[in-house]
Amino acid sequence: MFFSENRINRVTEILELLRKKGYYPEGRLLEVCCGNGMSTLALYRSGLDPLAIEINKCTVCQGLEQQVLNPQKVMVMDATAVSRYFDPGSFDAVMGFMLGLIYEFNKELWIRIIREAVSVAADGAVLLFTVSSKPEIEILANALSKAGVEGEIVDNKDVEGAYDQWLFVGRKQKSALSIQ
Repeated sequence: MFFSENRINRVTEILELLRKKGYYPEGRLLEVCCGNGMSTLALYRSGLDPLAIEINKCTVCQGLEQQVLNPQKVMVMDATAVSRYFDPGSFDAVMGFMLGLIYEFNKELWIRIIREAVSVAADGAVLLFTVSSKPEIEILANALSKAGVEGEIVDNKDVEGAYDQWLFVGRKQKSALSIQ
């Protein structure tokens, strides 16, 4: 009732696209804003083992109740505060699927989430975020670029037009501090 095989397949297709583009995640993976774990399930099925975080304890409980989320690898946590709990460079990949809705009035919240995600990513880490609209991905892409991530916006529209229509994928560049 809570999970859509089409949605899970959509994330699996995105992971295959990442493989083709040379961005496939390996190593320590953080999934921000995991919700009830529908995307996390696709990650598991693809052989990935993310640490999943979500601020809404009710959706985490749904994922745990449905045995989708791994109780050892999920945390109720505010994605604007991950650097309080994880050191810089803790993750080789950071992902967030179907973030949003991102509007002008709440974009600063999402920019904080992006900055935090980048702050715990290792140099060279893969960063992937998906949303439903082009204006949303443009806001995220701008924030990622300012945070030192080089990447690209990908038009991922399909006929259903609901999930993961736009994505940003890139790599965290070496920080100025690590170059010195």
